[in-house]
Amino acid sequence: MNIYIDESIHENYGFMLLAYVLCRNDPQDELSKLLAEKDVAEFHSCQKMERNLVMQALRQEFVGYINSKCRWGVLILPSDNRFSLLPDLLELFRVMQEKGLERPAELFIDEGILDGRGLA
Repeated sequence: MNIYIDESIHENYGFMLLAYVLCRNDPQDELSKLLAEKDVAEFHSCQKMERNLVMQALRQEFVGYINSKCRWGVLILPSDNRFSLLPDLLELFRVMQEKGLERPAELFIDEGILDGRGLA
């Protein structure tokens, strides 16, 4: 099981989104193939998609892959929690275990969540 975690901070509104995706199999080969088919080096969800049909199509393929082969969810937290996410992450993992998280699991946390000391 592979677990991917990323955040999106909305400071002006006082909240953040902590998104997670759980994939039974490593998705890298299949997602890399989708990128190569569209001649795109890297996918950034924040990239402007308006009038970019290639990126719109790629986004739809990523969504289709995630919805068909993975499980996902979003936590909504106060934006101030970004400075101390460890308790929230530990609670998330506890709930995942209660719901039958397959083991072993590899965890991939976006760099923005980490700082030089570990979890921000």
